[in-house]
Amino acid sequence: MSRVVALPARLASLLLLLALTVAGCDSVVFVPIPGTTTRIKTPIADGDKEYEMRILSDRDQCVELGISPDDMHLCLPFVDRASGEIRIAYHLLQGESLASLPAHQELLDVQFQGTTIQQGKGGQEIKVIPHDPWSESGTLYILVIDGSGSMAESDGRSGLTRMQVVKQALRRQDVMDAFFSGDSADNAVMLLQFTQGDPRPVGGTLEALTNRRQYKAAVSQLEVLNGYTYLFDAVKYTTGPLLETPELKAALANGRRKPNVIVLTDGFNNQKASDVCKDNVKRLETLLEHLRTVRLGDINTRPQVHTVGLGRPIRPGFELPTGNQPPRAKDLCGRRNTDTRIDGDLETRGIDNASLHYIARSGGGMAHIKRGKRELAEAFRDAASPRYKWFEARVRIDPFYLRRSFKLRLSLIGVGTAGAEIEIFPSAWLDAPPGVKMEDGWHTEDTYLRTFVVVLPLFALFVGLSYIGAAVNNTRRMVFGRVRRGRVQEPAEVPPES
Repeated sequence: MSRVVALPARLASLLLLLALTVAGCDSVVFVPIPGTTTRIKTPIADGDKEYEMRILSDRDQCVELGISPDDMHLCLPFVDRASGEIRIAYHLLQGESLASLPAHQELLDVQFQGTTIQQGKGGQEIKVIPHDPWSESGTLYILVIDGSGSMAESDGRSGLTRMQVVKQALRRQDVMDAFFSGDSADNAVMLLQFTQGDPRPVGGTLEALTNRRQYKAAVSQLEVLNGYTYLFDAVKYTTGPLLETPELKAALANGRRKPNVIVLTDGFNNQKASDVCKDNVKRLETLLEHLRTVRLGDINTRPQVHTVGLGRPIRPGFELPTGNQPPRAKDLCGRRNTDTRIDGDLETRGIDNASLHYIARSGGGMAHIKRGKRELAEAFRDAASPRYKWFEARVRIDPFYLRRSFKLRLSLIGVGTAGAEIEIFPSAWLDAPPGVKMEDGWHTEDTYLRTFVVVLPLFALFVGLSYIGAAVNNTRRMVFGRVRRGRVQEPAEVPPES
């Protein structure tokens, strides 16, 4: 009897376990990625942020956003195990309205399974690609140009002074096209110079230049003012007291324009002849704290800060540390130069590119290190880049980690706060076709059709060979008499049980 009772009990347990499993699966929403064997959970956006970050997870969302058919394949999530690449597209909302943002390569933090992806470490890479330029408002570009004595020196390449190189770059047609874009008639430019004390408006009057004629006339008045380079004070002034002046408030046109500060220097923050590199550490910390405070202000009037360095970087290959770790002297100039004097020494060897990167990140912008008028013009164009509707975040890591499910978290800092998380489930049994390499070195999804063109004929060949082998074997047995012919023996009768 015990055996009869145990079987239904065991079966009931199995059925209960199966029911619980099915019920648990029903509570999780999985979305298949079209054309792949990968599934995702419905992405979750962070609450209590300035923007709502929406990860695009299906074709309907892409169509609703107005993404063109040519870019549709870039809109959907993509995982390529062969190359170790992940692609996630997203856009941002402010309230219920679509928000446009500038390019923000250095301002997106990406975490894989809770660990921050670090650019260049162990083959890791992050690339943020903007799409569809669009802006709901104009921009006020506040150009703050270094006027210290070193700007009178030759740039070492063209025979021009550094100030002449800057003026030629600013007067290029492509730079003026960037500042006075045809897409927005509300754009304007303010032009200031700095040495020590508050930056002063070029021409003596603080005004918004609303057309190219006014702009070119102001650029022609740029000059070397002499004195030391009070770079940090200039950034603090243009992101603080300047925004409170009546002239600046009028130039912002009651929110129709957003402030975009672009600061150019050819050297180091240098306030006196005896300054050494490590003297700038505390000064930079104070400035970064100020910029973090500014970042907490009204998102509609918050300035975005770009930095432009004209010259050779003193720290080639410098990468910003993750998080808000305070800068150290060795970060700015290297271990050997922490006590080296700036005036007449460090500034002759290059520019403080590390500080420029710290300032740009805390100011929600980008750092540009360039030489020559063409490269400098490129920096101004990039700093004046338009705002965009949606973005791709491309991540490259060791392919080993893409064999099982994982969580990817995106966090935006600087230009605004936003975040979202997505959980991705690659198939454990059937992999998608390996990606096709694009011109930029990244991969995009391949179709199954090309895979089937190769796999199906091979599969048919294997099936055919299996049938041929069986047919040959049976024929051989028939020819050589391996099969006995004759009457089939009847089975013996089984006596009935007594």
